[in-house]
Parts: sequence; structure tokens; C-alpha cells
Amino acid sequence: MDKKDKTIFILLTFVLLISLLSNTIAGENIVYNQKLPILNTTNTYNGYLRIYIVEPTSRWDMYNEKPYHNGFLDFAYEGLLSLEYNETYENSITWTGDVNESNVFVIAAIFNPFAKIGYAYPPSSKPFEAYYVDAAAAAYPNQTGSNTRNETITHTVFIEEGTATWCKNCPDVADALYNVSKTSEYPFYYVAMIQDMNEDVADRLKNDYNIYGYPTVFFDGGKEVIIGGNHDEVEIDSLIENCAKSDVHDLDLNLSVEWLGNGKLKIDYNITNLEDIDNQMLNIKKVWGGIKKVWALVENAGEMDLKDVEWKIIVKGGLINRINTTTPGIIENFPIGCKKLIRTKVRLFQIYGFGKIDVIIQVGTSVKKSTGLALGKYIIIKK
Repeated sequence: MDKKDKTIFILLTFVLLISLLSNTIAGENIVYNQKLPILNTTNTYNGYLRIYIVEPTSRWDMYNEKPYHNGFLDFAYEGLLSLEYNETYENSITWTGDVNESNVFVIAAIFNPFAKIGYAYPPSSKPFEAYYVDAAAAAYPNQTGSNTRNETITHTVFIEEGTATWCKNCPDVADALYNVSKTSEYPFYYVAMIQDMNEDVADRLKNDYNIYGYPTVFFDGGKEVIIGGNHDEVEIDSLIENCAKSDVHDLDLNLSVEWLGNGKLKIDYNITNLEDIDNQMLNIKKVWGGIKKVWALVENAGEMDLKDVEWKIIVKGGLINRINTTTPGIIENFPIGCKKLIRTKVRLFQIYGFGKIDVIIQVGTSVKKSTGLALGKYIIIKK
């Protein structure tokens, strides 16, 4: 056996060992960054629901020694959401914590599955995957709340205020948000995400929002972002208006909260998908690998020309799950019958590793999942 054959033999043996030792990825829920779903169902709304438990008068004080408003305590629920058109999903959960009936508030927010590019240091620094909010509702114990939808407002806005008790400039923004909540004609809820008081908060601000500094306010999952304490109430209200009137998926969200005593809350919610079924017929014809890249050929097989079609390629897996890349993009013009090539970016999203991988291609509402192997810089997709 010559040197070349020995090298090939060793490489194949290594890959075989990885295959035997690694759990298969196919069939598992694919989780990336903010844990939002990619599901293989056309004309289905696939989103992510978070339910926040907050204290209207927080147990924690700001730098000026005054208590936070709507201080975050816990996620009562975080999970994937999948709804067919006109389908209603109902659920009931029970949460228990160290709270009083007179000082607890529950906020539910539904995040869209498609990522945009947000910037934690606007206008173009500290990018992150921004999953916009499509609906929000909130309720005190023994009350109900609903997502607002009417002729001018598409949804109730949801705001996460990135803050910390040691932050000198944070009280200014906190007071501005509180004042706007009392005067604004646009429906919104906000939660003070206090970085140094909660590990879940620290994780969300760092890993989901790529936060640069404090305070930073994230409107509707990053649709609008402001950083620093020098933002007045007029500016904040204007950003809330922009979000409240923006195009979102049509969802009904209703929330009710019942106080069961001893810090226990019964939270009931129902969600209805009212989004019109679109006529997109996007076929993902072929997926193949290359050197540090994944390619896909997609076709507009529908009955109309399309514009601004969002797509995404996710590659995950490898030995101890070291491979984890997401490449988003937009096909600006997609005429009937046209085929387009999309691929992972070489410089920003390099793929390198060994072992089994999962590849998910999402174009519009169409999804294709494939499995394959990473052999160093070579990506092989199973046909």
C-alpha cells in the first residue's frame, strides 16, 4: 500500500469511526441561534413563542436606586409554533415562582421564523439574526389580553430593554419607556432584561442579540434598535409607531392568567393563523456540496413573478456539533419558470469539519432537508 492509499485508508477509517460514534442528526429538531424553527410544511406559519414573567415594580433597583419597571424574572415557556392557515392552537401551562398576585405580569410574544440582519450597534456594527415579532399580548392575574389588529395597526409591539443595575445611563431610557407606555396611542409591552440579575437574560442579550453596550433597546426582536441613554420619548414613540404599522403575519393571540395562590399562575393562550395562503410554488430542485460551500438550485414553478424572496441555508453537525453556519439571502427578482442558484458564503460562513451534517434549505415557504458528510473542507451531500 503506497503513501496515497494509506492516507485515503486512514481518512475513511476516521470518517467511519465518526459515523459510528455520532448520533444521527436527521429527524431531530434543528436549533440555531435563537432556537427558531425551520419546518417542512408549505402554507404553514412556523414561529417561536416566548412567554415572559415580569414584575411591574421590580425587586431590583436601577443605578439611581429606583426599582425597574417590568423587570424580567423567568421564561414561563419557550417553544416552536406551527400552525396551518385558519388553524387555532390552544394550550395551558402552569408557572410557579416567588411572586405576589399584586405584582406580576405575563407577556407573550410570537417571533417570525425568517431572520433579518439586525445591528446591536446601529447602523451597521455588531450584526445579529433578528427575528421580528408578529404578535404580542399580556395580562395581569385574573385578566385577559389580546394582540391588537385593526385598520392601521398590524400588531402589538414588543420591546426588550437590555439593561444592568450598574449602568449609569440606563435609568434615562427606562423612565422614557415607562412614560411612553402611559401616553402612547400605539399598543406595546416592554420588559426590562436586567443582565446582571438573570442568567437567561445574559444569554439572550449576548447570544441572540449580540449586545454591544448598555442600555440597548430592541424593538420587535430587532426591527428597530437604539443604544445609549440619550433617546427621548418622542423618538421612542416614533419607533413604536413604525413597528406597529409594519407588515407582519396575521395572527390572533389571546392570553389569560389565573392566580392559583402560593406564587402559582395558570396561563392559557390561543393562537390563530389568519395569514392568507400564498400562491408561491418554489421548487428546490437540487442540493450539492463543494469546497467549504453548499449549493442549491431553486425554481419558480408558480403562476406569478416573485420579488424579494427570502432564502436561507443552514449547515449543522459534524464532530461534537462544531459545524454551525447560517447563510440568509434574498432573490430580488424571480420570474415564472426561472431557476436560480443560491449558496453559502465562502468568507463569512466557512464550513470546515468532519462528520455527519444536516443541511436545510428554505426558500420562501418551501423547505428541503438533506444529510451529508463533512470531510475537512469538502462537503458531500447525500443524493
